[in-house]
Amino acid sequence: MITVGEHDQSNTAPHRDGYENVHSESPGDVATNVKLAPGRPAAEYPRRYIMRYVGILVVVWLVVGAIAAGQRGYFTHASQNCASAGTIAVTVIAGPLNYVGVNPKVTNCNVPQPSS
Repeated sequence: MITVGEHDQSNTAPHRDGYENVHSESPGDVATNVKLAPGRPAAEYPRRYIMRYVGILVVVWLVVGAIAAGQRGYFTHASQNCASAGTIAVTVIAGPLNYVGVNPKVTNCNVPQPSS
């Protein structure tokens, strides 16, 4: 049995291409070929791929939000003040929600003034 963080070399047979059969004890699971680096636990590989997909999702989310802000003219017709910068920021962060009716706006922005 292989537990999380442990790689049992006796239950796996390396192939010529560097892949190893990783078996699961769960019913219905089949052996899969996974290329494991020496000294790294098998549980680390799914985590890396999940983080990669989450990062890609966040970038796509922000790009869609920037496109929505551009379509609303916030980058070209916005006045130079705190409220317009805040509106642009929340529109970009809202991302695809802009296309289902969300229209975030910042109207009252009070920035603290430096002391004299």
